Amino acid sequence: MLNYFHLFNVPQSYFVDEVALRQAYQRLQAQYHPDRHVRESAQEQHRILALAADINAGWQCLSSPVARAGHLLELRGVDVSTPTMALDEAFLEHQIAWRERIEEAQSLADLEALRVLLLKERDEEGQVFAAALSRDDVQAARRSHAALQFFGRLLDELRQHIDHLDAVF
Repeated sequence: MLNYFHLFNVPQSYFVDEVALRQAYQRLQAQYHPDRHVRESAQEQHRILALAADINAGWQCLSSPVARAGHLLELRGVDVSTPTMALDEAFLEHQIAWRERIEEAQSLADLEALRVLLLKERDEEGQVFAAALSRDDVQAARRSHAALQFFGRLLDELRQHIDHLDAVF
């Protein structure tokens, strides 16, 4: 498995310096863009194309908190494609309450306020994930990753509502 943290030369951590990550991505993109290597051999062009694909995949992974958490688990040998244990009932009820709040929002300002709160909760869960990983508690990290996935889906739903209201106005 390719370690995207190594590819981008950033510390292997849930919390990344987004500016350093973006700069590393742009530097790698410039260095390995296939158009810059058209005079290379077919074999070298193929290698560069594969590396460019890895760079794009790495950017997609590391720039997303949920995907980044999953990658950290995968680097520890955890298969994140298999369902994790069920989250507790209180968390699931909290998710339902979030969905209701999103559905009931009447304005872009309401939705933006919810987005700020939701990002805060996601970041708090990121702290829980990082702490679990640092103490090698893989089961707790998996549960936290599952919670981060819920927050990711809620943020996607919220963006859809913002786009819908934005199109209406």
